[in-house]
Amino acid sequence: MVNNNIIEISELLIQNEKQVIINNLSLTVERGEKIALVGPSGCGKTTLSLALLGFVTPGLNLVQGGVKVFGQQILAANQKINHRQKRLLRQRIGRLDQDPALSLTPTKPIGMLLHELAVGKREEQEQSLRRAFEWLQLPLDKTFLKRYPNELSGGQRRRVALAMILLRKPELILLDEPTAGLDDRTRDMTLVLLNELVDRLQATLIVITHCPEAARQLSNKILRLEKGSIMSRDKMERRQEDEPVVSVNKTGAITKSMPRNYDNCNYILHVNELSAGAPNLRRPVVEQLSFDLCPGERMAITGMSGAGKSTVARTLAGLWPRLGGDVFLEKEKMAPSLHQWPQSMRGTIGFVPQDPATSFNPVITLGTSMGRVLKRRSHTGVAGKNLKKQTCDELKRLIQIMDLPADWEGRLPNHFSGGQLQRLAIIRSLIGGAKCLILDEITSGLDEATRDCLLELLATLDTPVPMLIITHDPVVVAQLCNKSIDLNEYVVS
Repeated sequence: MVNNNIIEISELLIQNEKQVIINNLSLTVERGEKIALVGPSGCGKTTLSLALLGFVTPGLNLVQGGVKVFGQQILAANQKINHRQKRLLRQRIGRLDQDPALSLTPTKPIGMLLHELAVGKREEQEQSLRRAFEWLQLPLDKTFLKRYPNELSGGQRRRVALAMILLRKPELILLDEPTAGLDDRTRDMTLVLLNELVDRLQATLIVITHCPEAARQLSNKILRLEKGSIMSRDKMERRQEDEPVVSVNKTGAITKSMPRNYDNCNYILHVNELSAGAPNLRRPVVEQLSFDLCPGERMAITGMSGAGKSTVARTLAGLWPRLGGDVFLEKEKMAPSLHQWPQSMRGTIGFVPQDPATSFNPVITLGTSMGRVLKRRSHTGVAGKNLKKQTCDELKRLIQIMDLPADWEGRLPNHFSGGQLQRLAIIRSLIGGAKCLILDEITSGLDEATRDCLLELLATLDTPVPMLIITHDPVVVAQLCNKSIDLNEYVVS
């Protein structure tokens, strides 16, 4: 009898020293099925998807059970799997990581990365590449192909990572948050394209998502993961019709205003006619962008994927050199790039990137990471000691407010969920002496409950530090921000 099962998981138990992550889970997926895995952040969805590749995250233990793909064992608690067998099985699987930057070699241009994976002769490779870029709405020109991963927006990196998967023509596709960081229009287009591509490849699909629309459109079966156990569901809840949506007018002016307690305030951040673009591009992506941030203000920057939102964030943080315009922090003029800033100005603009895992050293515990920040802020003498004590007290307060685990200091970054890493990155910026925070798509990979919790925590933080919030999510704009700018009006055509 022919076995039509692509995935067979039997009594899988994965845990760490503190808790069970995957709890005696069994699951069978037949060829051609499309399965959506949903559930709160930190419930084990990504751990389960890695198990399908034969991986167990460092710090976790495989206690019992196993996983078969294509009828062959790829993970087992009671036997050692041949590395060659694992490698051959993985070649038939395509996976998009929740953090797309991890899928892209940072030292290679996009064109080289894609050509390495395209199969067939040169002409066939070019045709495959052209089709993938057309499907994913990416520009197929020499300028774009010469760009490096760090010169792309978060949404563009995600679509390039998808193109890399599709060029391999896998039989099993694992997508971890494929629509995170995309605006609504690009998300809807991507979902249509993904459905078409999966059907063309006749592949089996496992998609991990917090987006109800993605789960409905991409899958024919939805499974909810809660505390390491799977519970089948017939349908996802639909978004409420009265969910708040904030529109932005065509002038790029403030579209939503809330009362603030700072009359005639002194600006913390003043941006005047900013021009910004990736370092290797000849022309700026954004021009003549001007705005001010007062103490306690939270301003959203919105716009379509690729409009330059992350480019503006990196430029203001000094990571990319400014191409034009002036930036003032507390009336002090900032140099165009970070390496020109004096030591006293380092850390004064805190930047929390779209992919928080990339901002932490993966082999250093969070306690050590935070300790280095405290050490950098401390100085010799009584004033320095007082500052260090105040900062330590502030760190304890923020850890408690942000509802992080008590043993956070001894954990490595990969032992935290995406939502927890976002909160830790925000805390690190605040205790590092940030006078202004730039938050780039901090809710893009979070489920709605975790997103709402994070927004509530940010809204109730007792800090005058203003925030510049890059987002596609109208709920973030409505619940957290008191003004917004549409970046589409500043994009260079």
